[in-house]
Amino acid sequence: MQLAKQGRISNMNGRQKLFSGAALAVAVGLCLAPWPFSGAALREEISRQASHISDLQAEARGNAIFALLPRPRIKIAEFRAHDASGALNIEADYLRGDLRLLPLIAGRIELSNVTLVEPRIDIDLDKAGENLRTAAARPRSGDALARTLGAIGLIDGHATLRRNNGQWLSEITGIDLTIDMSERAAPVSARGSFIWRSQPVQTALWIGQPASDGRSPVLASFDCALLNASVDGAIAAAAPPEFEGAARLTAPAIDGLAAMFGVDLSGPQDFGALSVNSTVKLNARGLTLSRARVALGGSRFDGSLTAFMHNDRPQIDGTLAAEKIDLTALASLAPATFTPEGEWSRTPLNIDRLMGADVDLRLSAKQIRLGRFDIANAGISIIGNPDRLNISIAEAEAYRGQVRGHVTAYRNAAKIGWHSAFSIANLDMTSFFTAVRIPKRFSGAANGEIALDGEGQAIADVLASLHGAAHIEAASGDVIGIDMEQALRRIERRPLSIASELRGGATHFDHANASVEIEHGVARIQRAEGVGAGVSFDASGSIAIPARALALHVRAWSVQGDGDAATDRTQLKMDISGAWNAPSLVLDTQSLIQHSKAAAPLWSEATQAAPAAAPSADLRQSP
Repeated sequence: MQLAKQGRISNMNGRQKLFSGAALAVAVGLCLAPWPFSGAALREEISRQASHISDLQAEARGNAIFALLPRPRIKIAEFRAHDASGALNIEADYLRGDLRLLPLIAGRIELSNVTLVEPRIDIDLDKAGENLRTAAARPRSGDALARTLGAIGLIDGHATLRRNNGQWLSEITGIDLTIDMSERAAPVSARGSFIWRSQPVQTALWIGQPASDGRSPVLASFDCALLNASVDGAIAAAAPPEFEGAARLTAPAIDGLAAMFGVDLSGPQDFGALSVNSTVKLNARGLTLSRARVALGGSRFDGSLTAFMHNDRPQIDGTLAAEKIDLTALASLAPATFTPEGEWSRTPLNIDRLMGADVDLRLSAKQIRLGRFDIANAGISIIGNPDRLNISIAEAEAYRGQVRGHVTAYRNAAKIGWHSAFSIANLDMTSFFTAVRIPKRFSGAANGEIALDGEGQAIADVLASLHGAAHIEAASGDVIGIDMEQALRRIERRPLSIASELRGGATHFDHANASVEIEHGVARIQRAEGVGAGVSFDASGSIAIPARALALHVRAWSVQGDGDAATDRTQLKMDISGAWNAPSLVLDTQSLIQHSKAAAPLWSEATQAAPAAAPSADLRQSP
């Protein structure tokens, strides 16, 4: 009987254990399983919590799911949040969050972290900037500073940045970002990745004392294939907030980096790599780089730069000094001057990429190279806006002389205008022609002034409208490729064979000057003359710049040692005409024969017998 009683007790205990195990399994299952909620209470509470944490107006519209194990958590569909000004709007397919256990036991819902799945974020930078300025002017609230989460996460987000009522847009995709926060005095860190202009970017941020009323240390980095940047400094929370510290930036190719920021610098020349090391100050007014060391390609700069927004456009001001500046790559962005066939280009001009911002830069350099041109000890200013770009050389040494002047390009409706004015002093023409690798036509030390204006839709149009003036004086030089003095010596004995005397050699002059006026692309010689020890010469005519053609008449005559004209005034006359890269030189043979004592009688008889035409010699050589 005792055994039977023990058996019944054992069976009862077994059933109790089985029932208890089943109840525990059901309880665990209920805790582990997500519970759907269709009521508005949970959605309203989560919306209230999100608004309390972020100061945004939050709203959850979709179904809500709650689970107790392994940790209390919720998931709500169709989450939205925005600020009152419309600067920030967020829409997410889902909001996921963990709940704090102790408040939950007490009957309150408190989020410990939040993750937004596939959020779509719209940011109006103009309104956001105004909000920051307004917030900076308000007293800081300790309660607001205490509103922190353990973490905020974004998964596969998409952000749209816009300015000027949507006239400027930029998009960031693939946002995977986690912001870690805890108590008020603890550091805040953010780490993640995103895609901007097709470039995967890794970024990180650490703020040592985010709730401090004083200065808080800050570290930040931005890393992608085209750019590596980092800052190390401190942020001042006082109104207005301001960051100051050290910045380092490197880019393997500046043209690729510019394309990442929407600026087209593509051209036949590579700008090279970029590196910047500088002290940085960033606040609501803009960005300032001081004690900056900038390396760009073969150029090295030291100085300061300031960038800020002015009239809804970037404004860049700065003063930089350099040992050497190579602007060859920048010159390659200029529109093509010639077509492949050698004609003036008729491709419409576009200088937008040279004037994407308001720029005011002052450069000084011991050496500056622009293509084949070199200047030294130069002071240059670059002032530009979307409608005008002006480059001025205050002073510079060039080719053993000095040069100063300016070039201005401007927009006039659909046309591009051009204005330039230069002055030169003691410029060695031989050094200049050698450096720019064009055939030498003149030598000597040149002084003068040149001013040109033009306007059009293409290079050909600008040159056809060109007007201006030039005055050049030269001393102790030569007209290279033509020996007028030698030809004049032999004109008496062999007037019809002096063509060979003109070929090669040079005509020396002690002083020469030329004055030219240009209208509608045609340069008309007002005065051109030269005087040497044995010869004097002058020229008249015109140069058609659009057609690249010459129509010149040149005279030369012998002079005595004191510079006076020879008593017989023997003259050599010639016409230079045709394309300026291969002109024809035609001698006035009638004048040559008339000045020959031996040939003049024969010429007189010949003209009486057949007065219709006089022979000439077409040399077709470049003078």
